[in-house]
Amino acid sequence: MTRLLIALAALGFSVSLAAASHNTARRGEEKVPKNTCVQPCKDCAKECESMAKHCRENKQEGLAVVADTCHHMCHTCALAVEHRNFLSWTTCELCERYCNQCATECDKAANEYAKKCAEMCRKCATACADARK
Repeated sequence: MTRLLIALAALGFSVSLAAASHNTARRGEEKVPKNTCVQPCKDCAKECESMAKHCRENKQEGLAVVADTCHHMCHTCALAVEHRNFLSWTTCELCERYCNQCATECDKAANEYAKKCAEMCRKCATACADARK
């Protein structure tokens, strides 16, 4: 149920961003990050999704929610930057914060899935920061 709600919220957010983007993009008033973070975001989203699945299978719901939320944030960031959405700068900043938080939480869990997820989240956070320089 939580996944469905998150997915619906992300979809609604994406649709509203797309509609607003169409109007603002013409004016060119907003900064857009470099697209160098798109692939790291996609890779991180995939790894966080695997981590969330692993956590749910092992009854670690708290960490599963963190990883699942990070998965959705990274996916949203990749789409926003790739499509040069007018809120992509803010989305990229938020993705960096989510990834850093997910990495911190994964560091607390001592298993291979968590280590791999934390590493991917740090790469994504760095890519998002670099894309905005």
